[in-house]
Amino acid sequence: MKKLKKVIAWTIVSILSLLLVIYIAFQVSPKPSVWIVSSVFNSKVEIQDSSAYRSALNKIEVVSNVRYTSMHKMNSLDVYYPKNGKNLPILFWVQGVQEFAAYVAASGNVAVILVDYQKAPDLRYPGQIKQLDEAVRYILSQKREYPMFDFRRIGLGGDSAGGQISAQYILTQTSAVYAKELTMEQTIDPEIIQAFINYCGPLDLKQSLENKTDNKFMKFFVSTVGWSWLGKKDWYDSPELDQASLVGHLTADFPPSFITDGNNASFAEQAISFKDRLQELSVPTVSLFFENKDKEVNHEYQFLYKTPEAKECLRLTLEFIEDYLVNPLSEIN
Repeated sequence: MKKLKKVIAWTIVSILSLLLVIYIAFQVSPKPSVWIVSSVFNSKVEIQDSSAYRSALNKIEVVSNVRYTSMHKMNSLDVYYPKNGKNLPILFWVQGVQEFAAYVAASGNVAVILVDYQKAPDLRYPGQIKQLDEAVRYILSQKREYPMFDFRRIGLGGDSAGGQISAQYILTQTSAVYAKELTMEQTIDPEIIQAFINYCGPLDLKQSLENKTDNKFMKFFVSTVGWSWLGKKDWYDSPELDQASLVGHLTADFPPSFITDGNNASFAEQAISFKDRLQELSVPTVSLFFENKDKEVNHEYQFLYKTPEAKECLRLTLEFIEDYLVNPLSEIN
């Protein structure tokens, strides 16, 4: 009996010790929380429509795992462009999905460059914006390698965090004041940035703090993102948060934009505020939201290509690219 009591006592102490270690780990580093969030949002994206994907691949060329010059790891990019294409505008896409890139390139009019980057907390803010600049600089230096590209017409976009990174990068390229804040140079002539596309990106993280939510996971998600990305556990009052919350920094020089988000477990309110501010500045916008729809449309809905919501998003995206990147309203000299 005494031996059984010792075993039980040892088991209880072991469990409590393990729980204490786990609690301390979550308090001293964002990495355990990042692991949980990544397991939810960053699982491998499976091909959703294999028939359509195979058809798209037959129309395009793909150059995979190109290493761009960077001081950070995770510095690869993939290049998608239509076979026999000429004078192709370039769409840099951050945190991209292969199926998306194939469909856009197969439209026959644009080259898509999927840019990978070092994730937080291994690389802290604003490292990802500066790493995107490294990828852009690399491609701009490869004109002889890609004579089929039109380097005078550039678009940028991304999904989830990639949308935010792309938008913030565009601000550094279109606003000298904002570029100075981030100690960045303007790599691209603002006149050649023709379009921005945001799929479910957190464009105004500060708004997440102001808008109270009962969704415990979203609270946990926002807290994890802020700590791992900005590098401060008490990031809520940091000047970096205001700098990375983009709505208040937008200017009339921001390019035409396509903005979309779902209505569940995502950042629709931030995206709508972003869209509204662009419209106040008379920047052309196209948007797709589901705030008045009873059906739950989740974060990253746009890559579930057999659903009507994703099909509509792809249709509008291709139309937007055609109107503002392939055939921009203003000719470039």
